[in-house]
Amino acid sequence: MTFLLENDSLLISVFPVKVTTYYPYFLVILKADQIPYPFSQLAIEQANTIISFTIYKNQKLAESNRALRGKFFTKLLQKGDDDAEYTRNLLDYGKGYGLLPSDYYRCLIAGIDESSMALKHLTLQEEIYSLTYEWLERELHRNFESALIFPHPTEDKFIILLQQHVVDLKERLVAIQTALDRLFPISISFAAGNEVYETASIHYSYMEAVDTYRQSEMDHYHSFVHFYESKGIMELMQFIPVEQIQHFCLFTLKTLAYPQNEMHQELRRTLQVYLSCQCEITETAKQLYIHRNTVKYRIAKCAALLDHPITHADFSLKLRLALLLSDKKG
Repeated sequence: MTFLLENDSLLISVFPVKVTTYYPYFLVILKADQIPYPFSQLAIEQANTIISFTIYKNQKLAESNRALRGKFFTKLLQKGDDDAEYTRNLLDYGKGYGLLPSDYYRCLIAGIDESSMALKHLTLQEEIYSLTYEWLERELHRNFESALIFPHPTEDKFIILLQQHVVDLKERLVAIQTALDRLFPISISFAAGNEVYETASIHYSYMEAVDTYRQSEMDHYHSFVHFYESKGIMELMQFIPVEQIQHFCLFTLKTLAYPQNEMHQELRRTLQVYLSCQCEITETAKQLYIHRNTVKYRIAKCAALLDHPITHADFSLKLRLALLLSDKKG
């Protein structure tokens, strides 16, 4: 294709470059008419071939680099036998990937929203992933000091590792979202784990980020920036079979786990208040509106029934947990 610019004084010729990518590449030549024929045709063919090879080479180098970074991050999530020595070796090995010794690390998962990938050719999906990776890498360097990006080992997502505290993290991530969507447009989401303070704990932050991202996807969020929220005891216990919880409660509380008569109900109630009052007799009596001696008598009955001192630290913790769980699972 040839056309003129600048009052028909500048001849521009455009030739397609032979590539295997979804998006086309073009060789643009200014003043192509000034290259004598047949040398012009030979020169253009040679330039086209060199450009085609260079594009292919750069593409493969980028893929190889991402694969190496992905393998390194997988290694970063592993834990060695000797933590101190393993950490030193890992930091030394990770210098080439930008890993720094720090007292602050935080993992984020970034993913391209399904709406940006749906109904698109597989080759186009791969190019969108590569394009987003390269763009994110540049933006991270501009917005976050010493931030690193890695490809996800098994999914078409990105792992971001922050190595310094960022005050306005959410605002910066939203700005990146907006810029990416306006430029290409590609919609992206972020999920962040909590900060950790040593290299050996990075995998905890990573798992929190993964958990947050998956939960957000299950809840059908789109273009989100979410942070991990620590789970309460009852939420964690949802992953344990009810039978095991009931067994733990019965083993710990015996007949007080699921009391069948009024006496055991009173003993259980007194035990709950006594533990919540940090084993203070007077405060327990005030809350239950009973005499101190009555509290002492009931706690002694509980200790005899459970065959263990109530104030023993480990046993007290088990009692608190069993009382909480038996309230919910009974």
